[in-house]
Amino acid sequence: MATLDFETLKFERTDGYLRVWLLSYFFFDIPEKEILAIAEYKIGMKYITFKDISEKKAGNKFRSLLMKYMGNLKNSLNGHDTVYIHAGSGIPLLGNIAFGIVDRGTNLIEARPITGCNLNCIFCSVDEGTSTKKVTDFVVEMEYLVEEVRKVSKLKGDDMEVHINPQGEPMLYADLIPFVKAVSQIKNVRHISMDTNGGLLTEDNVRRLTKAGMTRINVSLNSLDEKNAWKFAGTKKYDVKNLIDVMRMIPDHCELTVAPVWMHGVNDKDIEELIKFGIEISKGSRYKVRIGIQNFLEYKKGRRPIKARSFEEFYKDIDALEKKYDVQLRLTADDFGIVKAKPISCPFVKDELITVDVVCHGRYHDEMFGVAKDRAICVHGCSTTGRKKIRLTRVKDGIIEGTCLR
Repeated sequence: MATLDFETLKFERTDGYLRVWLLSYFFFDIPEKEILAIAEYKIGMKYITFKDISEKKAGNKFRSLLMKYMGNLKNSLNGHDTVYIHAGSGIPLLGNIAFGIVDRGTNLIEARPITGCNLNCIFCSVDEGTSTKKVTDFVVEMEYLVEEVRKVSKLKGDDMEVHINPQGEPMLYADLIPFVKAVSQIKNVRHISMDTNGGLLTEDNVRRLTKAGMTRINVSLNSLDEKNAWKFAGTKKYDVKNLIDVMRMIPDHCELTVAPVWMHGVNDKDIEELIKFGIEISKGSRYKVRIGIQNFLEYKKGRRPIKARSFEEFYKDIDALEKKYDVQLRLTADDFGIVKAKPISCPFVKDELITVDVVCHGRYHDEMFGVAKDRAICVHGCSTTGRKKIRLTRVKDGIIEGTCLR
């Protein structure tokens, strides 16, 4: 008898298939007849046992099936095809805005382990949620991402912040807590923060996150009123009452930023209520509470429920609210200790002609992801894999994009 144990996989039987769950939200199916070709088997939550076969032989054959069908990985939240990026995938974690690491030349690096969101916000700047036009999701192996963060940390000095801000909701990443714990043990890392809509926060996972090393949680709650919050979130599956209770206890465990998006003319009253809420929970708190109001901005692929207003108009209103409530609302890089630091060197320049190995679909129908010089490059106007010649149209903050020429 051979028993194979797995940390990130769970198993369940479906009609004629073994369903394999990866990191809680992602799955693929293996035809049961192919598993029975190895040997008779039974499953537990995180293990599979084969009868009358050596562990080595069973392991080799079953892992071969896992690799064969992993390409059919799906996101259970939206049905999207999903790419699992691991150390053996051949996909680098630098160069792409959708996953991996983004370095904008400061002591803060952005870690993006997952895409996809549990909400469907009407103002979403990155077009996530159930109404997204995106077709592909990504999830990154924790150990792979930790190792890449470790390499980057050597450039950043002794006061580095790892900011977890995926295109989507970080609490959907099943390995978030072990990721935070592993990153907190990297010598140069002093701060670990994340942006969240808060819909999946609980008092228990806040305690576990902060115990693991999380030092600040930024919550983008846009109204204290349940019906308004549902409207802005694009779903009623958003437990606002629970989130308000959780936000009250966060400052006892780590720093909190109350970070609503101000849609002028839409949630004006909600913004003032959130300011008063932030002031209230900051009184007597163990850790600092900041209120950081975000101006709604229009992005090329983002949702646009209203017309964006200028920063001049926005800051005029922010200044008035600061005076009214006697509280700081203008937050800058200085407030978070963000300073310039040596960036990761980029091997490309804009308008350069290069050849890439296109390896998988991108987030939208008309794009793919290619690999060159240890960078994952978004290739527009491409629909097939293989070697392609492209012209680079963006090389900024380590993010690289190009247009396919053939």
